Amino acid sequence: MKKIVLSLVVVFLAVLALNSCKDANSPEAIAEKYLTHMAKHEWEQAKALGTEDTQSMIAFKMDSEEGEGAEAKIEDMKCTVTEETAVCTCKLDGADRTLNLVKAEDKWLVDEKKEMPDMGLDDLNLGEEGTEGEVGEATETGETTTEEVVTK
Repeated sequence: MKKIVLSLVVVFLAVLALNSCKDANSPEAIAEKYLTHMAKHEWEQAKALGTEDTQSMIAFKMDSEEGEGAEAKIEDMKCTVTEETAVCTCKLDGADRTLNLVKAEDKWLVDEKKEMPDMGLDDLNLGEEGTEGEVGEATETGETTTEEVVTK
């Protein structure tokens, strides 16, 4: 009887160990680890969980963000998985956050692109309809003159 109980315990522990190893590479686990490392400014650990694009984005952040990070509060992690991609959503410190992941060589990797900086284009007067703007006009000598116009 003791052998049967001992055998069942060993089988149960083996199944539990296999499941926990499998879950360590789930999109949910990778996304949570990545967000935790990013919040703490643990750049190298975060890079290890990302694609080349993600690693480039992290390198950009490393140059622009100094100091130590902080603990992140990650809640409601949910991932929608297709064959080779996953989209994970969660609450990160109370704000909605979405991460894209791709599967490469049986390993899930975060796939973030480098964010484009705000160039302040919203503040430019581009001569939209109903607003004043300037129009340049080339002359025969190659000079450009500017005249103010109002579009309707």
